[in-house]
Amino acid sequence: EYWVEIHHLSPTFSFVSSHFTFHILVLITSRPIINQQFALHQQKMTDRSRSPSSASSHSSHSTESEPLFRYQRLRGPSLPRGPSDESSSTSPQPSSSSSSSSALIPSVSLSCSTSSKTFLVLGCESGKVEVCDFNGRQCLKTLQCKSSVRCLSLDAGGNTLLACDDKGTSYIFDLRWVVNPHSSSPSKGDGGTVNQPPMSEESTLTTLTYTSPMTAAVIDPSYFKKREKTHIVGLEDGRMVVTRRGWLGRRDSVAHQASGRIEALAWMGSLVAVADEAGVKIQNIETGERLAHVDRPKGAHSKLYDLGSIPCCLTFEAGRSILIGWGDCLMNLNMEDTKAGATCRWAWALDVVCAGVVPLDKTHVGVLGAVEEDGGVELQVIKRSDGTIKSCDFLPLQQRGDETTPASRYFLTSTYSVSRTSRNEEIGERQERGEVLLPSELGAEEDFERFDIMEGLDDDDDDNDEEDEEDEGADDDENDNSSNPSPSPNNPLNFDFTASTTVPPNPPVITVISPCDAIIVRPRDFDDKVDYAREEGDIDKCLARALKHRRLLRRNLITNVIEEFMVNKLKLNTVESVMRAASLAPMLLGADRELWEKYIYAFSKTPLGLSSFWDAVPVRDPRLPSSLYEMILERMLVLCEAIAPELETPFLQALRAWGNTKALRDYIEIYDEADGRKHLANRFTQTAAGYLQQTEASAQFLNHSSLSLPPPPQQRGPSLDSFSQKSESHDSLYSIASVKQRVAARNPPTRLTTLAMAELARQTSDLDAALHFYLTIGKDFSLPQDDSALSSVMNNELLIDSTANNFFVGFVETHELFQQLYEKPDSVVSFVRNMGLPQAARFFVDHGTTASIVKIFQNFQSSPKLQLWFLHIMFVHKTDIYIDPSMNRELHQRHIELLVDFQVSFVKKGRHKWSISGDKQSVETSGKFESPLMVLLRILLANANSVGVKGGDVRNLLASKTTKKGDLVLPRELAYVLQKTGASREDAFECVQLYLVNVNSVELAVLFAEDSTDQMRESLWEEIVTYSIKHELLGALLKAANLVRADLSVLVRQIPNNAVIEGLKDTLLEAIREFKTKVDLHVAAKVVIEEEESSLKEELYSLSRMGCRGDRVSVASLPQSVPQPKPKKRVTSMLGRSRVSKFLAKMK
Repeated sequence: EYWVEIHHLSPTFSFVSSHFTFHILVLITSRPIINQQFALHQQKMTDRSRSPSSASSHSSHSTESEPLFRYQRLRGPSLPRGPSDESSSTSPQPSSSSSSSSALIPSVSLSCSTSSKTFLVLGCESGKVEVCDFNGRQCLKTLQCKSSVRCLSLDAGGNTLLACDDKGTSYIFDLRWVVNPHSSSPSKGDGGTVNQPPMSEESTLTTLTYTSPMTAAVIDPSYFKKREKTHIVGLEDGRMVVTRRGWLGRRDSVAHQASGRIEALAWMGSLVAVADEAGVKIQNIETGERLAHVDRPKGAHSKLYDLGSIPCCLTFEAGRSILIGWGDCLMNLNMEDTKAGATCRWAWALDVVCAGVVPLDKTHVGVLGAVEEDGGVELQVIKRSDGTIKSCDFLPLQQRGDETTPASRYFLTSTYSVSRTSRNEEIGERQERGEVLLPSELGAEEDFERFDIMEGLDDDDDDNDEEDEEDEGADDDENDNSSNPSPSPNNPLNFDFTASTTVPPNPPVITVISPCDAIIVRPRDFDDKVDYAREEGDIDKCLARALKHRRLLRRNLITNVIEEFMVNKLKLNTVESVMRAASLAPMLLGADRELWEKYIYAFSKTPLGLSSFWDAVPVRDPRLPSSLYEMILERMLVLCEAIAPELETPFLQALRAWGNTKALRDYIEIYDEADGRKHLANRFTQTAAGYLQQTEASAQFLNHSSLSLPPPPQQRGPSLDSFSQKSESHDSLYSIASVKQRVAARNPPTRLTTLAMAELARQTSDLDAALHFYLTIGKDFSLPQDDSALSSVMNNELLIDSTANNFFVGFVETHELFQQLYEKPDSVVSFVRNMGLPQAARFFVDHGTTASIVKIFQNFQSSPKLQLWFLHIMFVHKTDIYIDPSMNRELHQRHIELLVDFQVSFVKKGRHKWSISGDKQSVETSGKFESPLMVLLRILLANANSVGVKGGDVRNLLASKTTKKGDLVLPRELAYVLQKTGASREDAFECVQLYLVNVNSVELAVLFAEDSTDQMRESLWEEIVTYSIKHELLGALLKAANLVRADLSVLVRQIPNNAVIEGLKDTLLEAIREFKTKVDLHVAAKVVIEEEESSLKEELYSLSRMGCRGDRVSVASLPQSVPQPKPKKRVTSMLGRSRVSKFLAKMK
């Protein structure tokens, strides 16, 4: 970036170019210079040895990390100086820093510097002292010393300046004009810049001389307010001289004598820190008491580096703490408790030679480090808690030729490290000057403690640091951007739509001075951080920063950032980008109708945009024109039918959500859906949760810790009763007639258009039309269910869905449309196709009455398979109604006929899964089941009188079902009918023959024989034995007889001699074991009964002898009004009663 300023210096003005005199100054910002140099320098730093505390930090901070500072060079030897510069410095004009700095700062070497909170003081080798603001504009006429300036010091208010030269002379200058320019009546330039005031030699208040050149000096922070004026100088011979001037004159006293020269001095309140060759000494200047001493670090010797002398940097912070930077050591001492001495809070080793240290914020300090290999300096940001380097910028300062600048010739100053008094004294001084202080400035915290240099950096490592700083007494999270929680995989950014209401302190202004260069360093403001995110292409981070700090933005308009965000997301056209833009639209677009209309059309161009954006469209605040809602619906319908069938659900939801609230409320009552409740609540409570409207409703709606819209709450939404009075039938957001016309125009009709017509008919309360459209969906757009219904009956897989909630079922139930459903031709067939078998079965079971079953049965005439499925559902789940005498007998006969026909078909095709033999053992071992017809016959024949089923008709029907060879298809069922309805001897023998020959089940034949009368039993047994002998089934016969508890002796006598019986021995042994078990059980039971009888008799005897106990009371002595006590009845205990009952039962 380049700024070019044309400064008019000619006293006359003319439109002819030859009459113009221009001074063109080009200021190249230090950001591209420093960043380019820094990128080249990073490669060099990889080979440099790093201390353990900082090596890991350098590896994690690459050249691509976001910078923390922006730089501005005040001067340079390459800038020209002509005769016009003097005129410029004499009467400066309000201009940029580029022109002014070149004129104000001479092109000689700078020797020292200091600063206050509002201006900068520079000392030169020529003896000049320049006072300018941080933009380079001169604030005071150049001050002059006799020789090169070595030390500069300001009091706490910046009213008085102490300057010392290398000849042993100190100068005290009055700077009140700079500090409070409104105390006189100077003329003001543009922007409040004070013009050059008239100066005289009286500005130099005092000139003092010392016997030795001065190496360090510091003025009393309260110099301007105290009667006795005090300052301290450090001399070459090692003396620290305290000079006091009062009404009695000058008094010098030596407060400290060092073995070498005095390196540095610092003063705060009553504490003075002095550094010499031995170390750092802290003492009370008022009492002379020595409080602490810190030895010189081993890495602070000049012999270790080729950087000349190694300076000691002392800076007092708030709370009587002092920062010490010396060589490769950085530490912080706490002097809160002067009796206990100094406490070292932390100390870290540096990878550079410290040339200056200043506080940045509560958790970071800034270090200016001289680099030995490169002959330059780095500005590092070091974290107090662990010593890691959070930022490192290489500063390419100008130098003379190839000379190496000593580390002691670099100076680092900051507005956060000015001369300090107590906190209360500083606040009082500012109030005396008429400054208006904010509540945050009146607190106990200093400006640097309230400032956070990492604020607004979402990817900063401090956000995830949860370690406590014991010395600070606070968590890192409270200082390091605590409002933004740690990102998660599902939430890469954290948007905070609530702008911070706290007023941040003024950021520090840092100056880096070398003999040939001066650079102003300012922390990057929030506009810079927004611009950086935009340049990096991270529009999410750009918007997040702009929203969070929108009240502090100056160059970036929040509306422009929002526009960039929305355009970027739509241009990407990915699922994630479009959904993110749609979810944030309510907060970003707010109540701006024009923006809503613009982005509704933009989102409607893609199916992805419509499916994500429709739910974000406002329905109340603001309420958009109905044409927009209709356009969205039509566009969703067209795209859904053409290329995006996934839009069907969003389209129907939008159709309901934007329709009249009465229909929406009815839908929720029928189909309790969370989305429906949310849509209904939005129709009455939705407000514009814009980024500028901080209303209570929007504050509750927003979730400040997530990028997406907040998830629905755990509790259910507002009750429907709260909106019952508000629901109307004519408050639709779109024209129902217009939408109905557009949907009906779609040709040919589809399932979606039919659903839409049903929904629109329901919103106009046309229930018959709505039912017609719902049935049309089942008839024309659903798969037939006939084969599935027949398979479910034949395979014993009748399913009833008792959990699913279907709107169509609820619609019929709520509006009691049973009559319309049952009477329309083939309506129940369409109903089953629409609903599916499980849900339709649940509906029929829930509403199955005698009348409804008959109507539904008659409506199923066109589909025999569904008719059979319905009848079997009623038979299984509504048995009591099914066999009721009032039920139509035609229904039972039809049920048997359908089962016979379809069961015969299944058997012939080999698709049956039930047991043909039907015996118990076959069923248990094979896992098969009885045929549906067999189950039905058991119930109907057992209740033949009430249901009217005639056994003869069923017998004839089953006998007629034969194969091509003449074999019976359903012999098991026919044998059962004969068993239950046959009365003659011929029927009994025919039944046994069916069991033995057709069913191939000896067990069933034996069971039938055992259940027969005594007259028939012996004949049937002879028939069974004869058949078994002939077909070698005596083993199976013995097993069957054993199972039915038949008398085996009779059976054995009928077996001829020399007959071979497979498994005879095992069968007989098993029978004998069972017989012995039965005998043992009878014997044991008899013993138990006898014991119980004896016990119960004893208990009865004891109970019979129990008397009635009571107190001895004379009845005659009682008053006549008091009722006489009734004699107690003899009561048998519950235990006794129960045992007596058992005994009597056993005796019976």
